[in-house]
Amino acid sequence: MVDSYRKIRNSPPTVSVIGFKNSGKTSIAVGLVTKLRERGWRVMSVKHGHHHDIDTPGTDSWRLRHEGGAEKVVLSGPEGFAVMGVWGQDSEMSLQEVTSRFLPEADIVVAEGYKGSTVPKIEVWRTDAGNPLLYRPESSDGALYLAVVSDSRDLDMTIPVFDLANPNLFDCLAELVEKGLLKSKRSDYEEGESSG
Repeated sequence: MVDSYRKIRNSPPTVSVIGFKNSGKTSIAVGLVTKLRERGWRVMSVKHGHHHDIDTPGTDSWRLRHEGGAEKVVLSGPEGFAVMGVWGQDSEMSLQEVTSRFLPEADIVVAEGYKGSTVPKIEVWRTDAGNPLLYRPESSDGALYLAVVSDSRDLDMTIPVFDLANPNLFDCLAELVEKGLLKSKRSDYEEGESSG
């Protein structure tokens, strides 16, 4: 599944951490990024959301976009860069388009959000939030789920379920992502190391 996904999309392997608001998606994504980096991977990230307020009225970049009418503005400096603009006439880019266009050099991309994307997913679900599980094993989207992370110990599923309180949670998730999405990259890397 994952290999054909990469060939079709021409983007780096991507896993999306999904769930409802205030479920802990950001904490899970940050922990997963940290562990994957500790394991030697070049990790990049995408955050999906609404109403990002990064274009402050009166700043030079704002003036270039709003007064000058530039379609896209790149802020660049020694501290980093950002791209601001509009998606165009149709709609926003898919997660795969964003990663292939802006993050092609990543070994792995950890996205937060993008519930409707066609990339492997880790769902964060809390029992007290009152929201339903997004994972449905019977749906075609169910095959994309790698795991559920939850505070419930009563979930009986066909995919791995990890306890939010597990002190080794991020190691477990990193290992799952490595096995599911990065095994061919690891063997390529080790092959290059032994020949060099």
